[in-house]
Amino acid sequence: MPLPAVRPTRVLAPSSARPVAAPRTAAPRPDAWLATRRPPAPTLAAAARALADLAASLAARQDHRAAFAAVYAMQVSDMAAEVQQPGYYADPAWMTRLALDFAQRYLDAVEAHDAGQRAAVPAAWLLALDRARAGDGPVMGDVLLAMNAHLTHDLALAAAATGPTPAHRADYMRFNETMRRNVDRVQDLLAARFLAPGGSAVGALDAALGPVDEWLAGQAISRLRAKAWDDAVALRREGPAGQARLDARATRVGRVLDWLARRLPTRWGRERLA
Repeated sequence: MPLPAVRPTRVLAPSSARPVAAPRTAAPRPDAWLATRRPPAPTLAAAARALADLAASLAARQDHRAAFAAVYAMQVSDMAAEVQQPGYYADPAWMTRLALDFAQRYLDAVEAHDAGQRAAVPAAWLLALDRARAGDGPVMGDVLLAMNAHLTHDLALAAAATGPTPAHRADYMRFNETMRRNVDRVQDLLAARFLAPGGSAVGALDAALGPVDEWLAGQAISRLRAKAWDDAVALRREGPAGQARLDARATRVGRVLDWLARRLPTRWGRERLA
């Protein structure tokens, strides 16, 4: 008797054998190079506290980097108050994001400098932070070097990362007025905490010039910030090459400032920082 026909058994492939789609990964942002090393502080008040704490910590170590940190803490505290005033800025949320990103770039530079991660510190900041930490030059020179690195290099990057739209330029430039008004307060803060009593010409110069020094400082700050805005717009087109260009320019300016500062009397600094 012939054997019954046997139907071939259908072998089912296990689920694990099915082709698995490759996991989706987020495409890298084209402007990822603009990001800070770590996320900025959640609020401007928190950023101001971080800067004030940094200034106190550095001063306790007699580190001249404390002077710029203290000045900067005051400026960020002012911004925190201004963004709360209805109508002061057309877009206070945008100004807040810009200020937070801007402050974080300074904190990133100091953190990398302290950690010895010199390759992660922009050249303009290396010059400023090295000079200030050495403590062998006038405090005013240390502050000017830090201001140059922050305004010439960091500000353009922060504005580029935040999105420099034409509608935001008026808000951006309005902070110039705050900085101009603060010239006397900055001088008072430096004199009280970082400059030698009676050994600094800052007070005498301020008294002799009257409102002229505030006007000159305001003009210089306005020009630097206007240039930083133009640089931010250009950075959106240039990419990382633009950052290298900014750092090179800020470093060149810093070397000139450093040469001039080295001609100031070192006795202008306090024997012990406050």
